[in-house]
Amino acid sequence: MSASFTQQSNLLLNTTVFPQDYNELLIKLTSNYTDISNYLNLREIAIYDTTEIVTGEQWNNPGQPTNRRPGFRQVYLFGAISAGANLAITTNISTVTSFTHIYGTVVTSVPDYRPFPFADVTAVTNQISVKVTSTTATIFNGATAPNITSGILVLEYLKS
Repeated sequence: MSASFTQQSNLLLNTTVFPQDYNELLIKLTSNYTDISNYLNLREIAIYDTTEIVTGEQWNNPGQPTNRRPGFRQVYLFGAISAGANLAITTNISTVTSFTHIYGTVVTSVPDYRPFPFADVTAVTNQISVKVTSTTATIFNGATAPNITSGILVLEYLKS
């Protein structure tokens, strides 16, 4: 028996028995190929590129649980941001309906590596944050934070 595409898990059966009858074999092979294709297409695509790509994620439409929307990803590489300054990055993303993930990392002049948003529990002015609108992503470096020497911003989103 082949795995059903409607299962919540994206796992395929590890073994199968192929029938010896030619017609039954064709049915079984077609079913297995369909299952493999469906499950491969449901995986997250681990490509992080500076051009827009489909992530492989599928998100439900509100009120339409069987009508899923694909997720998209775009990566932005950026350079230095002084302490107390910010950097606006034009995203060039059109028709965004929702952001699903907003994250990144920076290298500081310490040097160390920090995720952002970065929250400092002792000094709020050491924080690194990001704010995204439909056209711009702005990275804010705290006034007493070390200078940022470079970074990566990852935006994942849904489009209309």
